Amino acid sequence: KTLPVAVGNAIQNQTINFRNGQTITSGFGNNAQVNTSQVSSGYEMKLDYLPMRNLRIHLGFTKADVRITGIEPFVTPNNPNPVILAAQQAYVAAGGNDNAYIGTNPTPVSKYTGIGYMRYEFNSGLLHGLWAMVDAHYYGPQKALSVGGLSGLPTDIPNYTQTYFAPHYLTNLRFGYNWKAGRYA
Repeated sequence: KTLPVAVGNAIQNQTINFRNGQTITSGFGNNAQVNTSQVSSGYEMKLDYLPMRNLRIHLGFTKADVRITGIEPFVTPNNPNPVILAAQQAYVAAGGNDNAYIGTNPTPVSKYTGIGYMRYEFNSGLLHGLWAMVDAHYYGPQKALSVGGLSGLPTDIPNYTQTYFAPHYLTNLRFGYNWKAGRYA
């Protein structure tokens, strides 16, 4: 339900480590982690069919839906850096709030994905141990919300850009060889 993630519009939300009194920041300069609530749902369906011992047909479908449902408010009293604090205050004064990301996915992940493959392995003869596989993947549309305009100046006002990635397919043809040395494959 809750997970600390970096959220662009709360990027200057600095908090204090209760153990040592130090400011908590992430590894990306002054970006901080804020407590973000999200809800996720989904399912995965798989079907494996083996018409012969050395032939496998696989179909899979996944739905994964994740949405941000809440972001903790700015922690202004715990922010010791006056430049970052001024940028945060300018952002709030310009109408910025923690709700810009509500309802969006925290990561650009396809809501729907699918896979299908067929794998055949030769069990005898000259090609013994050789296998061949053809597979196809489907990745549904993705949306990503990014933030820009943050340089650390007190006048910084973040701007938001939503990027759309169209659905796409990927196909592969693979070959391999199973080799055994003694008891080890």
